[in-house]
Amino acid sequence: MTDSYIGINAPNRISAAFQKEDFAGSLLSTASIYVVHRGIGSMTMKPPTGSVGADELASNLKSFTTDVFAGNGSATAFTLSETPPNANSVLVFVDGILQKASTNYAISGTTLTFTSAPDTSAEIEAKHMGIRGVVRRSTDFQYDAFTGNGSLTAFTLSTNGATTNSAFVFYNGIALKPTSDYAISGTTLTTTFAPVANSEIMVRYQI
Repeated sequence: MTDSYIGINAPNRISAAFQKEDFAGSLLSTASIYVVHRGIGSMTMKPPTGSVGADELASNLKSFTTDVFAGNGSATAFTLSETPPNANSVLVFVDGILQKASTNYAISGTTLTFTSAPDTSAEIEAKHMGIRGVVRRSTDFQYDAFTGNGSLTAFTLSTNGATTNSAFVFYNGIALKPTSDYAISGTTLTTTFAPVANSEIMVRYQI
């Protein structure tokens, strides 16, 4: 086994290293034999059970997501593709110039909001930094209930962070279809139709 070193610790003897497992003579009964594997050749080394290395991570947890937008001279809010931990974990550029968190922009949930509207045709990039782990969830579902009035299509959720595909929306007890029947941006639930007067809209979601 040429990929290992074998050493001997014995009384009154100096530790020795070999590249074979067979020994010329018998060993003392008090000798301690140890093997240090170098992890080369055909051998592969794997992290101990319970630990995680680069190979165990999904590709989307190792890549840096970049959201790209275009300014129109009036819009200040843009929707990110994922929810970052905080504003400092995202690098925001406008026409290649790095923006300063809290001074030039703020982030709440998936909403990136500039303190002033980027110019028309301005190139906006938001680079999500660092390795992302699993999404942390609350211990229980959030619950919001609304009543339709025949004209209203926008409803304000009590908690920010839900996305269109992560929320269950019910209209008079019937489940609605994401995107086709409703969408969520920040804390705003928008239906594609106006719920009739006195109808019940219920939303269950986790953040």
